Amino acid sequence: MKITSIEVFDCELKKRDQTMSSYNPVLIRVNTDSGLSGIAK
Repeated sequence: MKITSIEVFDCELKKRDQTMSSYNPVLIRVNTDSGLSGIAK
Protein backbone atom coordinates (compact mmCIF):
# COMPACT_ATOMS: atom_id res chain seq x y z
CA MET A 1 0.00 0.00 0.00
CA LYS A 2 1.40 3.39 -1.05
CA ILE A 3 0.13 6.93 -0.50
CA THR A 4 -1.14 8.33 -3.79
CA SER A 5 -2.36 11.76 -2.67
CA ILE A 6 -2.84 14.02 0.29
CA GLU A 7 -5.64 16.60 0.39
CA VAL A 8 -5.84 19.52 2.82
CA PHE A 9 -9.15 21.18 3.71
CA ASP A 10 -8.93 24.49 5.58
CA CYS A 11 -12.40 24.89 7.11
CA GLU A 12 -13.75 28.20 8.34
CA LEU A 13 -16.77 27.81 10.58
CA LYS A 14 -18.90 30.84 11.35
CA LYS A 15 -19.81 31.76 14.92
CA ARG A 16 -23.43 31.27 15.91
CA ASP A 17 -23.22 34.25 18.25
CA GLN A 18 -20.66 36.60 19.81
CA THR A 19 -20.12 34.38 22.88
CA MET A 20 -18.52 31.62 20.81
CA SER A 21 -14.82 31.58 20.01
CA SER A 22 -13.78 31.01 16.42
CA TYR A 23 -12.97 27.49 15.23
CA ASN A 24 -10.94 26.94 12.05
CA PRO A 25 -10.02 23.25 11.81
CA VAL A 26 -7.71 21.89 9.13
CA LEU A 27 -8.64 18.41 7.88
CA ILE A 28 -6.24 16.14 6.00
CA ARG A 29 -7.26 13.18 3.85
CA VAL A 30 -4.64 10.61 2.84
CA ASN A 31 -5.50 8.36 -0.12
CA THR A 32 -3.76 5.09 -1.01
CA ASP A 33 -3.37 2.99 -4.15
CA SER A 34 -5.46 0.22 -2.57
CA GLY A 35 -8.50 2.50 -2.25
CA LEU A 36 -8.22 3.19 1.47
CA SER A 37 -8.39 6.75 2.78
CA GLY A 38 -8.10 8.26 6.20
CA ILE A 39 -9.02 11.65 7.61
CA ALA A 40 -7.23 13.48 10.43
CA LYS A 41 -7.73 16.77 12.20
